[in-house]
Amino acid sequence: MMMNQSFVTELNRFSDHYIKPYIVQWEAAGEYPQELHSMAGSEGILRLGHSDKDSLFRDTDSAVALVETLTAGGSQGLAMGLASYLVSLSALHQHNDGRFDAVIEQVLDGDATISLAITEPQAGSDIAAITTQAVPSAQQDEFLITGEKSYICGGLHANYFVVLAKYGDRATGQQEMGLFLVEREPGTVSGERIPTLGWQCLDVSSVRLEMARGRLIAGSQACFGTLKMMLKKERINLAVMANSDARSLLDDSLIFAHKRQVHGAPLHNKQAILHHLAEMQLQISATSALVAQSVAALREERLTDEAACVTKVNATRALDLVSSLGVQIFGARGCERGYLPERVFRDAKILSLGGGTTEVLQNIIGKSLIHSLTK
Repeated sequence: MMMNQSFVTELNRFSDHYIKPYIVQWEAAGEYPQELHSMAGSEGILRLGHSDKDSLFRDTDSAVALVETLTAGGSQGLAMGLASYLVSLSALHQHNDGRFDAVIEQVLDGDATISLAITEPQAGSDIAAITTQAVPSAQQDEFLITGEKSYICGGLHANYFVVLAKYGDRATGQQEMGLFLVEREPGTVSGERIPTLGWQCLDVSSVRLEMARGRLIAGSQACFGTLKMMLKKERINLAVMANSDARSLLDDSLIFAHKRQVHGAPLHNKQAILHHLAEMQLQISATSALVAQSVAALREERLTDEAACVTKVNATRALDLVSSLGVQIFGARGCERGYLPERVFRDAKILSLGGGTTEVLQNIIGKSLIHSLTK
């Protein structure tokens, strides 16, 4: 599918007018205005410029452009807040038989927000350790869900959650895993903000479910396939964020090294600074090629779990190094709140944890390599 250029133009305009001038203020305040969702919805940003849902969910390039532009124009936290809905909605769209149309439309219009609620305090990346339980209610096709989720992006404000929980299969009676759509209702969904190192303008929170009503999205037969699809998309989004942040920081570092005077000459006259800038470019060039390769594979529905993991690990490692060098180039100013190097340095660490830690992804990569020997 060709990139919708009118969408890209509108997206850049939206970022320039409604995000870039305010991001430092929002980071300091600890939140961005929730009205941004309705603004993005009313201007067609959340629909990626499409009028029909099928085209929207097939448009990988515009989805990547959304994540990339929001990161470059603001912060990772802002990008997670405004763009992560696509991963959650992809599950609803994949299993939609008309039951989820209203929710999908609300989110795309910016009238509601949706968050992915998988991680639990005691489980981390260990899905087998999930304890959240869903039991059938008296209402047909409805479950009552109880449990606690942790580190949920946008969890304090979300109207809907895609929740991973255990449930008793009606046919077999066995405990199975399922994905459920839960709507926030008074008395059944609560939570508290979790202060985090980075993503300062995003409400990362715990979410407690107490007999919360939920509808089954994907049952035991389809749950893990759907979850793997969502995680692949999330990992590529995180890689795109890492690469976008690295590019932005290199651009700022180049300008600073050119303008900053040291002993009567530009900072870039120092060989060490040139080497830092060169290393940043080397990291970004390699990661950009890998991200582009994985985005193409995702577009063509041939992206493997291993490739998604390789891309995400490489992109976040590159950002770790680029963010450290950026702070070094800026010196004391690189540690000052309100400047890009300081924000990227803090945000970078979260990217190496989200979507599966580097170590978890290395396990997936290693097992895939061993499995290739036994085919």
